[in-house]
Amino acid sequence: MSRYEMMKRLTLSMIALCALATAACTGGKGSSGGGTGDLPTSDSTKPQKAVDKDAQKYFDQAIAAYEGSKASPDWTRIEGLFQKAVDRDEDFARAWYNLGKIAHERGDTDKAAELYEKAFSKDGSFAAPLVNLGMIALDKGETDRAFELFEQATTVEKYHPEAHVNLAVMYRLRENYPEAVQNVRKALAGDSESLGAYNSLARIYYELEKYELAKLVCFNALKFDPENANIHNVLGLINLRLNEVTPALNEFRKAVAADPKFIAAHLNIGAVALSTRDYDNALKHFEIVRKLDPKNTEAALSMAVAYRGKQELDRAMKGYEEVLKMDPENAWAHFNIGVMHHEIYAAEAEDPDKAAGHYRTAIESYRQFLRYDKGSSPQVLKDADQRIANCTELIETQAMLREDLANQAEAEAEEKRRAEEEKKRLEEEGGGEKAPDAPDAGGDGGEGAPE
Repeated sequence: MSRYEMMKRLTLSMIALCALATAACTGGKGSSGGGTGDLPTSDSTKPQKAVDKDAQKYFDQAIAAYEGSKASPDWTRIEGLFQKAVDRDEDFARAWYNLGKIAHERGDTDKAAELYEKAFSKDGSFAAPLVNLGMIALDKGETDRAFELFEQATTVEKYHPEAHVNLAVMYRLRENYPEAVQNVRKALAGDSESLGAYNSLARIYYELEKYELAKLVCFNALKFDPENANIHNVLGLINLRLNEVTPALNEFRKAVAADPKFIAAHLNIGAVALSTRDYDNALKHFEIVRKLDPKNTEAALSMAVAYRGKQELDRAMKGYEEVLKMDPENAWAHFNIGVMHHEIYAAEAEDPDKAAGHYRTAIESYRQFLRYDKGSSPQVLKDADQRIANCTELIETQAMLREDLANQAEAEAEEKRRAEEEKKRLEEEGGGEKAPDAPDAGGDGGEGAPE
């Protein structure tokens, strides 16, 4: 499996959770079905209890303050106005709910849950608090509890868009596509322009490999909101499956243009960059994700893969090790560490013993991958098994090489010993004889002529 295929799998799994919505309103038209959403106004599809006039005034002032500063809301002021509203009318459910929304926005989920529960206790016909409580449960990994809360919300408001969108996503994740589609239809019955419902339906068709239908759903959704980041991201994924890489990249770029903090789209742009060996651009988008979410293991793993592509091997290994610190059971971090030892470190080893050590480390890493992997294709699992077999064979080869080198060294030492002995013998045999005299250089020319 290529690095790009690995990244696509990681990004897709993360995006599936992004589709789950936090209720933005009481089922009114135009809710997005994603993110923490807008604060609900006093409008509702359900009859509301009479509200104290002064409480309503504070509520309206809070909504006006929010609407006038959505880019950077003054939460302290807005919270103070909602608090004045509930101080004037303790039964003002939507004011309690909005206080919960503010706590949720600030990351205080315990306080948010308490306020959502209070809001529902004040108005049992108000489903939004139940949906947001479901989202909090989901974030804690309590999927069964989340499912129950979403179901309860649909009994309170039969066609509540966000509740049905979330149920559709959960059924899709369970591969129960008929139920998923049924909930999408109910969401659209509650809000014919629910982008969350369109997004969910597009994902269903995408997973069923009905790509043209999925594209059609996305195009219809973009008529309602041409800059919807979720829809552009899904459209990009569809184009990738159709091997239309450039159009896919354009959609991912539209997604981050619409929402610069949209993690899934940044990951997808990075994945495409990895596939084309544009490592610097890939790192740029993965770094953005790490700034937005420092504990994002997908981004950390992807950065390590990019560093490996750039031959910055120390940074790559540190990246894989960082992933394992955050998630010791991350299968792909183990796999990539195995690849580093198998394909790089062993080849650079100075002797067979060190090479064999790297192969043993690789085998253990591949085994950890097989232990922790969830959902990889049979081909991927077969590849990991084959790598283990290859490393085992290479260890045996290194043992034979070590033996050959030892035999060669022993033969060279024996040859050297014999050469030294022969030299010594010759020196001893020739040491007691006198060397022959040299011939007389002068000849007869040194004597006088006879008389």
